[in-house]
Amino acid sequence: MSTQNTNSSDPGKLDPTILLPGTVSYLDLVNPDKFGRKAPEPLTKERVIEHLADRGYRFSIDDDGDPVGVWDQNLVWFMFLGTDENFLQVRARWHRKVATLERLSLLQALNDWNRDKLWPKVFARAEEDSPEHLHVYAEISCDFSAGATDHQLHQAIDLSLEGALMFFDSLGQSLPPSLDD
Repeated sequence: MSTQNTNSSDPGKLDPTILLPGTVSYLDLVNPDKFGRKAPEPLTKERVIEHLADRGYRFSIDDDGDPVGVWDQNLVWFMFLGTDENFLQVRARWHRKVATLERLSLLQALNDWNRDKLWPKVFARAEEDSPEHLHVYAEISCDFSAGATDHQLHQAIDLSLEGALMFFDSLGQSLPPSLDD
């Protein structure tokens, strides 16, 4: 290997095929095995379930085959969206309900969060089982159509859970006692 990185036809131009000592080529960077890294793999329910189990989380599987569990009293779903199920959506529902009479105060708090924070997306909605209350949700969606390494998938799951719980904690501290049902 030459220690000079010049092109013989144009001495002022660098030759990309000649590496200087201690450098790596583009091919080295895109070859995941070169540095002991694994290539991205498709998103699967099994990979998400395996990560949740490895972390010691308690969860069950719903009728759609999606994992669902309870974190700090909040119900959390791990849903696989898109025609190829390559979007992971972590949706959490706050364990507290808010009276519909307090809708404006709640919506202001949700709007403030959505304006000031990148994620999670938060919203409230009335549900058939409890029309006199609003349920509050935090939601994070990740596009894994190009696949994900284990590290990327684990980070997405862990940060989604952390973000939802952080939001619920913040909301609980910011709401006046009259909103706490």
